[in-house]
Order: sequence, then structure tokens, then C-alpha cells
Amino acid sequence: MEALSCNNGKDTLADGQEVTIETPNYPENYPDKARCNWKIKVPANEEVHIWCETFDILKGDFLRIKRVTEKIHGSYADGFGESLPASSEARTLKVQFRSNKKKNAGGFRCQISAFAQITGSGSGSGAVTGTGSGASCITNAGPAAGSACAFPFNFGGVSHSGCTTIDGDTTPWCSTQTDANNDHVSGIDAWGYCDASCPVQETGETGSGSGPTTGSGSGLTTGSGSGSTTGSGSGSVCSATSGPAEGSACAFPFNFEGVLHFGCTTIDGDTTPWCSTQTDPDDDHVSGVGAWGYCDASCPVQETAATTTPAPATTAAPGPVVTAAPGTCQCGVKGGAANGRIVGGQETEEHEYPWQVGLVGENGRSPYCGGTLISSTHVLTAAHCTANSAADSVWVILGEHNIADSDVNRVAVAEIINHPNYNSQTTDNDYAILRLANAVTFTNEVSPACLPADLSATYAGVLATVTGWGTLSSGGNQPNTLQEVDVTVTTNAVCNSAYGSNMITANMVCAADSGKDSCQGDSGGPLIASENGRQALIGVVSWGYGCAAADYPGVYARVTEKMSWIVANTAGTFSSTCSALN
Repeated sequence: MEALSCNNGKDTLADGQEVTIETPNYPENYPDKARCNWKIKVPANEEVHIWCETFDILKGDFLRIKRVTEKIHGSYADGFGESLPASSEARTLKVQFRSNKKKNAGGFRCQISAFAQITGSGSGSGAVTGTGSGASCITNAGPAAGSACAFPFNFGGVSHSGCTTIDGDTTPWCSTQTDANNDHVSGIDAWGYCDASCPVQETGETGSGSGPTTGSGSGLTTGSGSGSTTGSGSGSVCSATSGPAEGSACAFPFNFEGVLHFGCTTIDGDTTPWCSTQTDPDDDHVSGVGAWGYCDASCPVQETAATTTPAPATTAAPGPVVTAAPGTCQCGVKGGAANGRIVGGQETEEHEYPWQVGLVGENGRSPYCGGTLISSTHVLTAAHCTANSAADSVWVILGEHNIADSDVNRVAVAEIINHPNYNSQTTDNDYAILRLANAVTFTNEVSPACLPADLSATYAGVLATVTGWGTLSSGGNQPNTLQEVDVTVTTNAVCNSAYGSNMITANMVCAADSGKDSCQGDSGGPLIASENGRQALIGVVSWGYGCAAADYPGVYARVTEKMSWIVANTAGTFSSTCSALN
């Protein structure tokens, strides 16, 4: 697709359409003193997805959407993306690129697309309906989020006329680019996870064969006509080619080191992917009997996210250091200089609060909510951040301080556990637990907060600290670096008198000081207090009137009130007395 002109390029997007923008001279380095301006009109009720297949902009140069995003720079070898929520009114995105007269870099090539939630209905027999009229299936996550699926596509020796999980991925996905032979084009991130309404082609375990699938109707990818999907291909089970269980079939899924594996793994540090060949009734790997082997090259591999952020090559500072053996108490120890905007606060020391996480999209880096690491596999956040989200659409960033630099450590979320009594109208029971897809290693940059030891404590009068990347004022700008502010916990009676109508329940705790508060983007993040010589999580940023509004304290979900639920749905947590809770 030809890119829009750098010089005041304009386009109007319709539902499902995309436009490309790129730096001058792309794919060569962009020039000094470049000034690009694009205006892109987006219809009402359309989400906007931005995916940059390459992105390399030096500090001092930037890409931004005026009044929507911060100035973006950095180098992202695997590309990056952002999503903008739908607006009830049509809007014009004013996109700018600027370079200074110093050094330059490779630049970017980005696709900007608009689409609404796809709905439709249809009837017919078979897994996939025939060729006809209807809306295209659109991906809603992954590298090519917002792009149309390219049906049929060949992958794994099978022709796919619907979304697939043939490679062991638990979420159906599709190709968004095929070659002249309908083969999926790999290596360029031309794929995405399918919308829930897209057709799914079930992938059998064995054998080849064909089965007609015909039908008629209207709606998503359906219409009058007929078609067939063939199961040609070996469909063979993944097997171990070497190791103690050579020749045995892999036993997917299997649990190992707290992670459920649907593909071969290197989670234990082995450089060659391997799999379990024997599991117990709970799908746990049976160890000590040689029931494992190295995988065939064609087997699916479940990538294990790195748990540390490498130090930039330009600095001699040491990288993350593992702080203690797994299973020992490592909670509530501040990092950084340990000295100790949010509103009325200050920038933290780097990694001073190693339990702070941010919730982002798969390729995002600007958190829309915060969270607190409470074990190697669990994050506590707010239900209002996750209530309408699927687990595969939420990732967490850990060990971060400056979200604008080029270092980012994202970990996928395997499960979202919202509190069953969460009330979106009153924001009562505003708790959610995220189970991470991969266990993280605790270092001086990534470690958990303690949970409270005294469940009867009200914390009234206690000086507590709230942290996050939220805006510096109500409706204001989001900072690049993590901010902190100290606030004093009030009684619920005082808080109820401020808000009235018994809006403050036993599941809430309030805190404030003049001109100090959490704000938009801090939701789900930690309110911590010193307890037994460690830092304990006493609240989850929840709601309030404005930010630092006079007479209205910030409201947090009270952790002590739901400790039994938290402990029952997590593993590996410790209290501030270093007692193992589960």
C-alpha cells in the first residue's frame, strides 16, 4: 500500500480500512529537520488501531498524535502498536513526525486502521460456510490487529478457511497476508487473534481427509454458496526427537514451574525447546522418571518472556540481580535508592517500587492502568480495569521506570479473575487478579509487595504511598517516569461524610492530603504502607471525584477486607511478617 504524503497527507477511513504512513526516505534513514503532517478522519464509533511494523526514532525526534499521545521515540525491533478507544463522534487524528538537525535513524512504517465491533448472524451446517457476501473477519489483537483475515491460508500443511489453533496457541488466530499459493507469509508479523464472532476451523489430532462444509445465511464471512475444507496434511502429534523419552509424543498441556505449557518450552534455561511426555491427572509434569524429550523442529514452541530488562549498551551500570532463592520471602523490599506525579508528587528512584506493574495491550508501552506484583505469577489490580477484557488482550510491563525508553519487559496474562461481587455502578469490590502466563524471577528490579499481616488494622492516620504513571492533573498529561506521592489514610466515617449517601463501603479505604492524590491511569495500582519493616499492599487505586479535589479523598479497594479471596486465588504470596500465605 502506498504511503500517504509526508507533506500534509490526508485520508478518510471507512470501517475496516487502513492507511499507511512512513518517514521520508523509508526504509533508509530519515533526513534531518523533517516535518511530516498527516490528517486522518475516523468515523464515529470506530476504534483506531496503530501498528508500526518497524520503528526506530532517536531521542530528540518524535512521532505523536496531537492531543492524544505523548511524543514517541525509541527503537522497537519487533514493532509496536497502540489502540485508541472508539469515540461517539467523528474525529480527525493529527499525526506529526519531527526530526532535529542532529543524528537520524531508520524511521518507521505504520498502518492506521479503523473498525467497529463486528456483529452478524447466519445459519448453515459445517464449521465454515461457503463463499458469499458478508463482512470480513477482523483481528482484534496481535501484530496485525485491525487487519482482515486472509482466507483461505495454508499453514501447518492444512488449508484454513477459518481461524485456527493448529500450532498449539489456545486463542484462534488467522493469517492476514498470503502469497500467490495461499501460503501464510511468515516472519513479518502478518497474523492476528480473531474476533470472537469469526469462524473457527477445528484442527484434528491426526490423519488427512476432507469433509464438505456448506451452508447459507447472512453475517460474518457467510453468504449463499458452498465450499469445502480439506484436512490434507500429516496432522501428526508433536514428538520428542532426542532426550530420555526420544520417540514419545509430547503431552500437551503440561504444568511445569507454575506455567501451563501448550507448546515446547525453555522456561528452565535449557536452550533447546523440550516437552513433557507424561503428566498426572492434574496435567503436572511427572518428574524423576525421564519423561521428557527435546522437540522436533516442527513442534509449536511456547515462548517464555524474559523476566529482566537488559541494561542499555551505553551504560556500565549492572543489570538486574537475582535477590534470593525461589520460595523464600522477598516481599516488600524497596529498591532504587530506597529513600523513599500522580498529583502533587514526585518522580520515584529507578526501581524503587519493584512491585509496580502497568497494564498495556500486546504491543503497548503506555499503561492504561496499574497493578501490584504479589507473587511470581500473580498481580492484584482493579476490576474496573479488566471487567470487559479478555486475558489475551492484556499484558503487563514489569521492572519499568521510564516507559518512553527502548527497554520494555512485557509478560502475557493467562487468566483474569475479577471479584465475583464487583459492582460497576458503585465500584464496590473493585478487585481483580491477573495470573501471568510465565512466572517471573525476582530481582532487585522486579519483586512483590507483601500482603498485610494484621487483618483488623484500619490504617487510619497512617502515611501511605501511592505510585503510578497516571496523569499529573485531572484530564492532564501522562508522565513518562513512575511517580509517587504520600497520602494519609482517613477513617471510612470521614470519607463517607465527604461523599455522602453511604457510598464508602467496608471494602474501601480512603486517603488524601492537600493537593495530593492518584489520578487517571493510576487505577489498579498500589497503595502501600510500612508494616513490620516491609512494604505492605493495603489498597488498590479505585475511584474518586476528580484528582486531589478539595474535601474528596481518593478511594481505594481495601486489601484486608478480601484477603481470603485473594489468598484462595493466588499462590506464593507472603505477609509482611514473611509468613507464607498459600
